[in-house]
Amino acid sequence: MAQERAHASDQDIERILKVKNADLGLFVLAMHSLMERALKEKYNSDDSFGDLINQYVDDYKFTHGKPVDDNKRPGEIFYKLSGDNQKLFSQLTKIYENHYLANDVRHEFAFISEEKAKTTVACFLAFAQAEGWDSLKTIKELEKELNDWQSHSSYQSPELKKAIAEISRLKSENENLAQKANEMADLENQLATISAQENLLKTQLAESEARLSKKDEKLDKVRQNANDQYMKFRKEREEILAKLKDYEQTKQYLEVLEQVAFYTKTRHDYEQSIITLSREQSEVLNQINVNKDFLIKGAAGTGKSLVLIKTLEKAVNELKSQLAFEDLAAANSFRMLTYTKSLVKYNQYVTKLLKTEVSEKSITTADSFIASLLRMFFPEKRFGYNYSDFPADLFDNKEFGGAALFTEAEKFIWANCINRAKYVDEVCDREGMKFPLKKADRLAMWSALEAAEAKLEGQNLWPRNFAAKKIMERLEAGGEKVDSVMAEYSFVDEAQDLPPVVLAVIKKTTKRAVFLAGDSDQTIYTKGFNWNRSGIDVKGHTKILKTNFRNTAQIHEYAEKYRSSFTHKDGTTMPDAFRPGPPVEHIIAKDSNDAKNQIVEQVKLLMNALNYAEENICIIANTKEKLKSIQELLDKRLGIESNIVEDYFDFERTGGVRLCTMQNCKGLDFPVVLFFADHRIRGAEEKSAYDEETYMMQQFNMVYVALTRAMEMLYVYTVRGSEYEPFKSLAGA
Repeated sequence: MAQERAHASDQDIERILKVKNADLGLFVLAMHSLMERALKEKYNSDDSFGDLINQYVDDYKFTHGKPVDDNKRPGEIFYKLSGDNQKLFSQLTKIYENHYLANDVRHEFAFISEEKAKTTVACFLAFAQAEGWDSLKTIKELEKELNDWQSHSSYQSPELKKAIAEISRLKSENENLAQKANEMADLENQLATISAQENLLKTQLAESEARLSKKDEKLDKVRQNANDQYMKFRKEREEILAKLKDYEQTKQYLEVLEQVAFYTKTRHDYEQSIITLSREQSEVLNQINVNKDFLIKGAAGTGKSLVLIKTLEKAVNELKSQLAFEDLAAANSFRMLTYTKSLVKYNQYVTKLLKTEVSEKSITTADSFIASLLRMFFPEKRFGYNYSDFPADLFDNKEFGGAALFTEAEKFIWANCINRAKYVDEVCDREGMKFPLKKADRLAMWSALEAAEAKLEGQNLWPRNFAAKKIMERLEAGGEKVDSVMAEYSFVDEAQDLPPVVLAVIKKTTKRAVFLAGDSDQTIYTKGFNWNRSGIDVKGHTKILKTNFRNTAQIHEYAEKYRSSFTHKDGTTMPDAFRPGPPVEHIIAKDSNDAKNQIVEQVKLLMNALNYAEENICIIANTKEKLKSIQELLDKRLGIESNIVEDYFDFERTGGVRLCTMQNCKGLDFPVVLFFADHRIRGAEEKSAYDEETYMMQQFNMVYVALTRAMEMLYVYTVRGSEYEPFKSLAGA
């Protein structure tokens, strides 16, 4: 990039602001005119605006980017930008396409809507920042204009509604728009290459004419060769332009899609969006008494996890006023627990963004917490999860079989803190369990369980929920060790997936209050959401978030229509959504391979045409194997990095497209989600401890969770002939 910055003054910007209220078309034209003047002065050139802005964007990348060897293309170098530079670069790349608005005003005296004018203001402000104009007083006024626009109720503007409807129309009239958009981009790149070759030829000819005598025969030959090349380029250009005529509707699709998808494009935008409390969330936070147990309920996208983390921040401030610094810094002052390791890493990432004064070590899984207590109270013991982890004779009994006894104990009796009186005498409800048991059967089951528990005492490996039961007994006994594990506050995210016995341990090891965030319609590991047996008291201390701030109205409507078919739906959590966005696109592929290929094409469009950062795109599937096959395609076809979100995934530092299983995506969110929903996981239903109805409820919940991870854009890929009901039902959403 040239060293000298382009000049602009407050008087220049004042002229632009004056025409805003008169005519938005002239307002857009004025901004592009000033950018064009600045570029021509900067480069001392009369080249076209398109050529100059492309050179400017390249120079910005080379100046602010870090050269990195491309491992996928040995010998090639690419320039990696980070942080604010990446955000600014992403906006600068949009100026070239945005310039068509100015041309429409200049050549056709076109009307420009407020929605379109906003996109130009964003481009102009990016250029102003890159050139150092952001210190001008009038630039601040222009920024205020943009903020005012975005704070008004443009969500329901006729222009935006029209654009959303146009996307739906174009999708219905055209198949494989993502593939067509990428083909169009390739043709446009070919045109740009021809233009570059013509400019190079022009330069070479001028150098030859300056070097050779007019009478030199070599000059005639050079001119003849140049003319032949020009004719060749002209023919190639005409052929490409003829092909581009077939992509008019594709071009319209991209233009309206870009207009609607005006929001989260870069990692920075995304991070800002996930740490900002809404008015409703702030009101709930203000009503939370940090000295009483509290439950934050709400459907997907309402911001339960964010409110939970802000409650943690509130508790930190409460303790600051009461405890000495060294007491506050103690590891056991706070603990934040959740179900999956990937959600642990995500919550650590969010607390960093919020600058919350909590150690990363205080955020862990509930299982890790239980394991730490087991090591303290029973040093020789460890725990396992599956029947196959234990000796065959440990649960052996002739009447029920070992597997059935283990499942009944681990999934129901130990998990729900059930005693003999409730189980045998009161014949308590076992809703969701695979096999019914009469009172006589329960008595025999309990006797077999007591024999198994006696054997377990001499074993070093315990089932997880039995370990939690034994820890609970040890906590009730009290003592110095118990005092050492007490925390002032406990915070539990995705609490609906933890059994009551684990919640009881958390409550028993908390001095002041336990805070839960959960939604029964997102339960994918347990039956329902039950904290009553845990000793946690949230009667009168529950708030339901009723506004979906994560998803656009279109994604929300699609997910809620899918959820409306649930027989088990929680009617208390029926949120509204207000943010506009592109329609959800449901693609029915010929087969799984066709779906994967279409996913790759869509990723290419999102990155190249809409300028989404790789990290803001997530592909979700029901198995890791399917994700790996997509990962190979992304590498082979596009040469882009992608990473699977696993236990210790670093959300802060890891780049590339995100790949995530349905199980691991709980609690996470991404600007763009591509959901690959082809077929069931074979054999999973047979292995379930629950009856068919409960198992299917969990599968439907899992699909609902996957759909609601998308913040801005959602693409759903199913396949013809799939018999898996949770995926088949997507067709009716």
